[in-house]
Amino acid sequence: MNHWSLGFDIGGTKIYGALFHWDKSIPTCVHEITLPTEREKGYPHFLSKMAEIITMLCDQGNILPHDLRKIALALPGSIDPESKIMLSGNTPMLVGKNIHEDLKSHLNFSPSLAFDCENDGNCFALAEVHHGVGLKFQSETGIHPEKQHALGIVLGTGVGGGIILHGKIYNGHRGGAMEVGHTVLVPGGVPCYCGRNGCAEQYLSGLALEREYFELTGVKKRALEILTSHDDPAALQVKKDYFHYFLNFVANLVNFFDPHYIVLGGSLSKHKEFYSFFDKNLGDHCFLPNTQIPIYPFHLNHTAGALGSLLRKI
Repeated sequence: MNHWSLGFDIGGTKIYGALFHWDKSIPTCVHEITLPTEREKGYPHFLSKMAEIITMLCDQGNILPHDLRKIALALPGSIDPESKIMLSGNTPMLVGKNIHEDLKSHLNFSPSLAFDCENDGNCFALAEVHHGVGLKFQSETGIHPEKQHALGIVLGTGVGGGIILHGKIYNGHRGGAMEVGHTVLVPGGVPCYCGRNGCAEQYLSGLALEREYFELTGVKKRALEILTSHDDPAALQVKKDYFHYFLNFVANLVNFFDPHYIVLGGSLSKHKEFYSFFDKNLGDHCFLPNTQIPIYPFHLNHTAGALGSLLRKI
C-alpha cells in the first residue's frame, strides 16, 4: 500500500527530517531538511521548529499533515517502550516530554496517525540491518535480516549503540538496553555527565579524542584529523590509546552478545583503519575461539536514523 510518513533524527546540534513514500514495504526518501536544534532556546522553540519542518516537508511533497500515516523520531536517549517518552539523554530539554501530544496542538494530524519515538542508536542499527549492511550480509551468508543478530555502534560527539535480535530492536525492560557509551571502560577515569567516571563515551567519542590531544599539546585539532595523522607524534599516541580502548570495548560487546556482525556509524566510523585493525586483532580478544565477526562501515549514510525510526512496528 502506498503511503507517506515522516522520520526524524534528532540530536543535540541538529534536526534531520525526511519525507518517505512507501510502495508496499519499500521506502523512498523524497524530501529532506536539516536545521540546527538550538536546544539552548528551550522546548517550546523545539516544538515550533518541528512543526515548521513538518509543514515544509509536506509542502514539498504536495501533501497535508493530515495525509501522513506515521511520524517517528530517533531521539538521543533512552525511550520508555510504553509511553514513548525519553527518560534520560544528552539533550535535557527532551527528557520527560510527551512530544506527540505537544505537537498535536501545532498541526492538524489525522486521528489515525501513528507516532513513535525510539533511541537513535537502535534506529541506526535497525535501518542498517533491513536496508543497508544486513542485505550485504545476507548476500554473503544467505541469512535473512529477520534472522540476523547485529550490533550497531555510533561514534560521533558521543557513543551510542543498538542491538538487533532476529531482525528486531532489543530495548530492555525500560528502554535502556545498549546504552554502551555509559558502560565503564576505565574505572575511576574521566567524569561523565551521567554521574559516573570512566564511561566509554569519555574515551571513544570524537570529543574524547580532541580532549586528549589538547591535554597533550595545548592545540585544538579535529577528531578525524587526529585519527588520520601519520607524522604527528602526539596524534599517534592519542590514536594508539584510542584503538586500545576501542578494542577492549568491542571485545566486551562481542562476549556479551555474540552477534553475526557489527556495523559502525557516526563521523569517526569513516576512518578506514578501524576495519583492518579489527580484522587483525579482534579475534584474539574474544572468549570464543576462532571468532571472526565482520565489522562493516555504515551503508545508509545520514538517512539511517530517520528511516530506522519508521521501521519499528507499533
